[in-house]
Amino acid sequence: MKKKGYFAAFLLCVLAVSAFLFWPEKGEKEESEAEEVQKKQIYVLCAYETKLHQQILKEVAENYSSRSGCAKVNMEFIPKENFKKEICLRMDNGRTADLIICDNGMMPALIDMGVFADISAYVETCCQDSMNFQKLWNTTMDDGKYYGIPFTCDPYVLFYNSDVFRENGLSAPEDWDGLLDTCSALQDSVGDKFGFAAKRPEEIYAFYRALLYACGGSLNTIDQEGGIRAAGILEELKRSRYVGKQTINLTEADVARSFAEGKVLMMANRLSASTILRSSRMEFTAGIIPLPGDVRESLMLSGENIGVTGYADREAYRFLTYLYRDEIQERICNVMDTLPVKAAVPYQAKRVGPDEGTEFLDRYINEGWCAETNNSWFEIAQQVSESLYELMEVRGTPPEDTARELQNAVKLIIIKKR
Repeated sequence: MKKKGYFAAFLLCVLAVSAFLFWPEKGEKEESEAEEVQKKQIYVLCAYETKLHQQILKEVAENYSSRSGCAKVNMEFIPKENFKKEICLRMDNGRTADLIICDNGMMPALIDMGVFADISAYVETCCQDSMNFQKLWNTTMDDGKYYGIPFTCDPYVLFYNSDVFRENGLSAPEDWDGLLDTCSALQDSVGDKFGFAAKRPEEIYAFYRALLYACGGSLNTIDQEGGIRAAGILEELKRSRYVGKQTINLTEADVARSFAEGKVLMMANRLSASTILRSSRMEFTAGIIPLPGDVRESLMLSGENIGVTGYADREAYRFLTYLYRDEIQERICNVMDTLPVKAAVPYQAKRVGPDEGTEFLDRYINEGWCAETNNSWFEIAQQVSESLYELMEVRGTPPEDTARELQNAVKLIIIKKR
């Protein structure tokens, strides 16, 4: 009986010691979990679709979130075709994201919708003078106020199959007449001669706008010489079958994959399409040069801006400051294959053609230009998409008629927006 009593006492002692030893650890764990639940949440909305681009943003967000005293950052990736709809739905529900990363051409439209807050004081204090591309600030402004910050510089460029060009004794074209001549010289080569994205309105508009301005046109002169020239180039590409029938159904990512597979010999695409090429098993060398020029050099600056919404608080600004640290910007730039927006960030060129490395970057810094901004991005993009669909797929419309009809429609859109 005494043995049983001793044994019971022994068990009680063991339990007491265990409780004493492990209770603080359990308590600390529960306290830590509680703090994690109570952490401030920051939501960042963007439309990146390339997995590596999503991954680097997630890693940056996770690294920031793991820092002591920092809010938890949630990266939300929305399909490009649903971007405006998603933002409108959130606004209607009284809650959008804290930060939004969007195409810089799209930002004026979102400013007009009341999505972004005036961050002029933050910009002028923290980052205005540290950027490579000062002209990109024009895409973030309205009525002299700043509503965003340039996040990437991701211009449209020309990718070409260097191996096929070398086999045919060809050099990369520098203007659009040269590109059409190159397409003709490649007639016996397997694959579409030229490709660009035409499925999504915003993507075909971005390409068309670069072509239009290179030809000396603008949104106010589409029916004049430059606009007719741009429509004529597209009509010639279609009539001579230099572009494939599937072009109208391809996104920028689709075109990049087709190029990587050797199905397209030249493509107009964003510089960041290099990421898809690097992750593909390409059996040839790709060259990259600025998009061909015409009346002017085709060095139009494009990319993404990041804006702060009216729902954001100081925690969002803390994360924004973290995003623009030199080492963070360098990581993002290198993974996304974009030009560095910050002057302190080095450019590690990959597969860049004749204008190697620093020279390639310097051309955009010194000679780059921006198209004028307007708040009708979504409506104009839709109209351009419909008009070019008519040109490329439905009927053989003379370039003059396409240019005139498109100009009338665009003018009406702009007038209605005023």
